[in-house]
Amino acid sequence: AATAGGHGAAAGERRLRPGEEVVVQRYIDRPLLLQGRKFDIRAFCLIASVRKPTLVLAYQDMYIRRSSEQYSEADLSERAAHLTNICVQKHHPRFGDDNVWSLEKLDAYLAKHPVAR
Repeated sequence: AATAGGHGAAAGERRLRPGEEVVVQRYIDRPLLLQGRKFDIRAFCLIASVRKPTLVLAYQDMYIRRSSEQYSEADLSERAAHLTNICVQKHHPRFGDDNVWSLEKLDAYLAKHPVAR
């Protein structure tokens, strides 16, 4: 693990150097599921300027990537249940068209199966 700015580094953590790039993420242990499977939404944007005025261009098309296996907390080593990456899923015997949904398909599914809050 890394700490921002190197302040308060705990045992097993290291300090970041100025300009160093890292990916920081946290595993969500109770994710929202679609038909019992994990998913993510791939959306694309371009940050054309961070100066005022900030210019962010969003590509309106996006897609949903779904896991091949049902989610289970019992076996965290089952990559096909916990990772939605196509490079992982494409090797699974159940990989197919149902792994990638369009935004329209997600909208239609959610219209029939509202998410409880």
